[in-house]
Amino acid sequence: MTLAGNNKAFVLGPYITQCGGCDAIQPFALIPKLIEKYAECGPVIFEGVLIASCWGEVGRLMERWGQQALVMFLDTSPEECERRVKERRAQKGDDRPFNPKNLIQARAISRLKQKLDAANIVRTISVSSEDAVALLMRQFGLID
Repeated sequence: MTLAGNNKAFVLGPYITQCGGCDAIQPFALIPKLIEKYAECGPVIFEGVLIASCWGEVGRLMERWGQQALVMFLDTSPEECERRVKERRAQKGDDRPFNPKNLIQARAISRLKQKLDAANIVRTISVSSEDAVALLMRQFGLID
């Protein structure tokens, strides 16, 4: 994909493995500071289980930007998440017992989306993992 015009966006976190993003930023207190720093220059794209499971300081930042903020929720089922984790582990030869409690609780994510939709402070959308990147880039005018 090519960026439209001279637009630029900033993606937080390392992506050297399939699971990265903000979950790999240490200490976690850096995340809101990084979001604020890069937001001065353009759209900031960030994700992670921690971001999705607790609204906190990052959520307050998003609320400050109001309708300019976009919170995307992947519609991947918990069963599909579990299948993907097991598949990645098998590819790496990781035969440790799988503990599904380590996956984010789907109900908590659903409650957050309901809360955000009811408050109508930030924009929310649900999207498949296959369509998320292209949809996000179109939302920010990064691709035609």
